[in-house]
Amino acid sequence: MHDYFIKRQPTKPIDYEESYWGTITDPDGNIRDRLQEREQYLDDLKQELIFLNSLKPGRILDVGCGLGYLLSGLREGWEKYGIEVSRFAAQHAQAWGRIFVGELHEAQFPDEHFDVVVMHHVIEHMEDPISTILEVRRILKPGGILLLGTLIAVVRDALGTTIVCFTTIPM
Repeated sequence: MHDYFIKRQPTKPIDYEESYWGTITDPDGNIRDRLQEREQYLDDLKQELIFLNSLKPGRILDVGCGLGYLLSGLREGWEKYGIEVSRFAAQHAQAWGRIFVGELHEAQFPDEHFDVVVMHHVIEHMEDPISTILEVRRILKPGGILLLGTLIAVVRDALGTTIVCFTTIPM
C-alpha cells in the first residue's frame, strides 16, 4: 500500500487570529477585508450550498468554519456546528451556529452524530489529515456525507499540476 500524503513541516506557524481574518493584502497585492466578504464567499460556494440545501436538513459540522459564512448560507432546519482554531473567527461564526474553538478531535463529539461534515479548503492545512478523516468517519452517521473541497498543487520538474476537488463522499 502506498502513502498518498507527504508529511511536510510547515515553514512557520500561521497566526489565524485577527490579523488573518481582518484587512489583508493577498498574494496578488489586492487589499481585502475578510470581514466584509460574506456575499462573495457565498457566491463562491454557490454549487456547494445548492447541494447542501437540497438535502433533508439534519445535523451539519463545518470543520475550519472560519467566520461561519458557509453555515450562514444554509437554509432553516439545519442544526449547525462549526470547528475553528481561531478564537477571533469563531466569535464571528457564533452568529450562525454552535462553534467549538480548537481541533476536531478535541471537540469529542459522540459517535455517529452528524449527517454531513464539510471540510472546505482546510485539509491542506492539517498536519495529520488521515487522523482527521478517521475522526470524521467516526462522528458521521451511517450513510452520512463528507463534503470535501481542496486545492492541492503538485509540482514535478518545474511543471505544475493542479487538482481541484469538490467531492461528496458517502461514509
